[in-house]
Amino acid sequence: MTLQVVKTTETAKSNAVDLELLGIDAAKKPTGARYPKLYNPKCHKIWQKVIEELSQEEKDTQQLWMTSIRKFLKECKDKELDPFDKNLAEKTNASIESWLASNRVKAVDYCNKIQLFKNMAIKSVKRTAEVNEKNFTVHSQAITKVLVDPTLGSWLSTNPIPGFALRESGCYEKQINAATTVKINFIGNYAEINLSIFCHSIPNILNAKSSVSRAKLAKHIEKSIWTSLIKKYKFNGTQNKLF
Repeated sequence: MTLQVVKTTETAKSNAVDLELLGIDAAKKPTGARYPKLYNPKCHKIWQKVIEELSQEEKDTQQLWMTSIRKFLKECKDKELDPFDKNLAEKTNASIESWLASNRVKAVDYCNKIQLFKNMAIKSVKRTAEVNEKNFTVHSQAITKVLVDPTLGSWLSTNPIPGFALRESGCYEKQINAATTVKINFIGNYAEINLSIFCHSIPNILNAKSSVSRAKLAKHIEKSIWTSLIKKYKFNGTQNKLF
């Protein structure tokens, strides 16, 4: 089962075009010089023309940006030009995938070393992405089948390994590195296992026909990037569950 979750203050905000994802300061009005960084440099003149024709009667800054972007994308489409800078996008996306892969491998190697799933069979999994304006975090969550070993908590906190720290919340946590964390909560006769990896930048959707919302970007990250890496770098003992 796959579930996409995006944390925002308002559901509507997550589904709207997010100006911050384009590197736009929504507090400032659009100008010819304030060209969104993800757009194609070859289309800058089209942007300048759109701004020149923009109605100055509109006072709402965000609405000005939205109108400008909508007209700009239409002009590019009419001229059969790609509005996005694919060279920048491809470099950014490759860097992000490499970062996530490297950190997932570290988590997989550690958990396989301690044989984490030897006595914790997985019943179900879900994957999510939490997107902010400049970064994101991917999560994998697994719910185990009924546990038969009552000493698992004591074993997890054994030093130097497995070396999980018992937090005040009752959660066992292992910081693999600064970006990667494994957390385990025991809930009755079950355990909830969470793997989280933080990424310092956000990807670009190369085939997007318009600016994307955080919700759409989160879905893209989970489906096209994170799940692919999960299939490539697997934990031992997870019975092919996409954790």
